[in-house]
Amino acid sequence: MITPKQILKIKNLTAATPLGPLGATAPVNLTLHSGEVGIFLNDRECRKLFRTIIGQGKLLTGNIDFLDNNSRNITANDKDAGFLLKNVGFGFRDLGLISNRTILENVDLPARYHNYYKKGSSDSHLAKAALTELGVPRKYWDKRPPHVAISIRKRALLARAIVLRPPLLLLDEPTALVESPMLPELLSWIDSLKDKGFAILIACTDYPFAGAAADWVVDPDSNKITTSEEYMDPAWTKSGALLKDLSNRLVMR
Repeated sequence: MITPKQILKIKNLTAATPLGPLGATAPVNLTLHSGEVGIFLNDRECRKLFRTIIGQGKLLTGNIDFLDNNSRNITANDKDAGFLLKNVGFGFRDLGLISNRTILENVDLPARYHNYYKKGSSDSHLAKAALTELGVPRKYWDKRPPHVAISIRKRALLARAIVLRPPLLLLDEPTALVESPMLPELLSWIDSLKDKGFAILIACTDYPFAGAAADWVVDPDSNKITTSEEYMDPAWTKSGALLKDLSNRLVMR
């Protein structure tokens, strides 16, 4: 059995971000390991944290340890922004695709930007693998975002987040704009990422999905880790268990 590695540790964090102050009510405290899913039930607070992690904010108090206790003071002028972009995958809620590029080209952008291919290569195998993993049919790969359904755009956003296989994955409302029949499939995909060692931090206001996916949740009032059973209404926990059962049946097919 592989021993989980500490990927992200946040202690007594407050910050100034483009979305407003982070930790204004209470500082953020959490530790996230490889193969683990943590969920913020306060989506706006989590978006502020996401911006801080990727360097679009200024730390006021506390610190962020990223990748095995390599302490980093991440600011908007972080000199290691390239390191962060390679090691943090960001799955947007609904926006972020470039309208005049194809779905394949959009997903391939991080790999091209960081020179993951040989010079002049047009293979795009990393993007193709990510799109296949997210279940995007090949007939959509050469279409532009305005010409495909929102569900395909959503899958493309998730595919782009994992195309470089970063150790840390940030997902902003992954269930948003997703039809109910796709939820077990989405949960199954997140579980598969856990098995591959991804550390996943999610902003999610879909409480049943959060209960099904999370190893722990962040209490919106205290910004501290708790369990979904301790925080959530039993009805949400029960709905989450039903969703988990559907996801497990999907895997067994």
